[in-house]
Amino acid sequence: MITGAALMAVFCIGCSKSPSHPTSRLPAGTKDLGVIEFTQGMPLQFSLGGGRGCTPTAKRIDGDNIEVDFAIVSTNANGTVSDFGRPAISTSPGRQRVISVGEVSIGLIPEWKTP
Repeated sequence: MITGAALMAVFCIGCSKSPSHPTSRLPAGTKDLGVIEFTQGMPLQFSLGGGRGCTPTAKRIDGDNIEVDFAIVSTNANGTVSDFGRPAISTSPGRQRVISVGEVSIGLIPEWKTP
């Protein structure tokens, strides 16, 4: 009986630990970019598959909050690149966000890159 209680306590303690960057379920079809470490004004590039890509660029706003501007492009079979959308988000670091433009949905957790 005591062994069972001890095992249950260990299990519950193990379950109470939260990851450093908690994630929730993303909507079906969302491309999860995970944790992205941004540097002020430095664009990053990601492939979204299906001939699409995104370039997020972040800047600090009011303290440590982040504004991320996205350029989402689509490349067709002959190599022509078209602007697909330019959404933006404002958030605090470590918070999971999802952006959607048409049928493109992107999940990410923005962070500031520490030196």
